[in-house]
Amino acid sequence: MLNSVPYFGLQMNTRYLEGNKFVNFFLASLVEVPAHFATWICLARCGRRGCLLTAFVTASVSCFLPFPFRNYKAVHVLVTFIVKGCTSSAYITLYIQGPELFPIYLRAAGIGMCCTVGSVGGVIAPYAVYLYKYGDYGPFLVFSAAMALAALCASCLPETAGRKPPESAIDAENFERNWKYFDCAGCPEVDEEPLSQEAIFSSPETQGYRRRSTAHKAFSALFNAKSETVILMRQSI
Repeated sequence: MLNSVPYFGLQMNTRYLEGNKFVNFFLASLVEVPAHFATWICLARCGRRGCLLTAFVTASVSCFLPFPFRNYKAVHVLVTFIVKGCTSSAYITLYIQGPELFPIYLRAAGIGMCCTVGSVGGVIAPYAVYLYKYGDYGPFLVFSAAMALAALCASCLPETAGRKPPESAIDAENFERNWKYFDCAGCPEVDEEPLSQEAIFSSPETQGYRRRSTAHKAFSALFNAKSETVILMRQSI
């Protein structure tokens, strides 16, 4: 949600920038192409968490560049392109890191919920752009605050690069066992310690499987019986 505010807000804010508003709109969209390539390289070398924090911090700091250069409108255009590229990079990283945090059977629901909540940022973005009427730096202050808060939230997410995605709720709870807050780029070692039998048989997945297995055995025993009632049921089917 925080990333959606500057992403959509900067795209709508291009009409207030110096120069042709159509050219500015086109360039603000075109800047996403090199941002995607840079993200691909960063993900391979710095991991998901490092790439995400780099994008958020760079965008937040860049929003303050117009203040020392108030008479240079070109700086506003340059900052818009930089921040737009950073938010585009953050979007790609979130769509890669997000599914790796959820268990397999909750992955679709989790990503769908994140996308739904993230759409709220698109609703807030136009109101941030309207602050331009009260000053040239109003929208940039809102975007900088949103990126700073997003960086703080992203710093609490564990690194998922090189790690096996969680397959169950227990795996998701143990996913952060060896994770350290300041371990930004490095990937923690995977905990290969096997679960105890008590933990395995008490998990919701195992209990559900045992109930389905018991029901299947009961139905099979009934279907294979040789009583007259079961024979009549077979013939009717």
